[in-house]
Amino acid sequence: MPMKERDLKREYELQKRRGENGTGSDSRDAKRKRARRAYEKEHGDLPKGVDLDHKQALKDGGSNGKRNLRPRPAKANRAHGGRIGNAKQKGIRKP
Repeated sequence: MPMKERDLKREYELQKRRGENGTGSDSRDAKRKRARRAYEKEHGDLPKGVDLDHKQALKDGGSNGKRNLRPRPAKANRAHGGRIGNAKQKGIRKP
């Protein structure tokens, strides 16, 4: 049985309408990358092992604006991401 040819343009439009990450220039990923490029243009390239951190997480209403961004060691930034949510369920002790 021959395979039906996929309509890739239609699939792409549906992905954009659904708001899937990584599709189109309005995706959250694209906005994050634009914010990083703007930060690096103003402050110079970030060294290896340093991420651009959002002071207030995007999911908590933060933005990609200059005031909400800061350089942070990648290890600390990525470890902090695991603490978002239910701390007890994730085995995090209070200091």
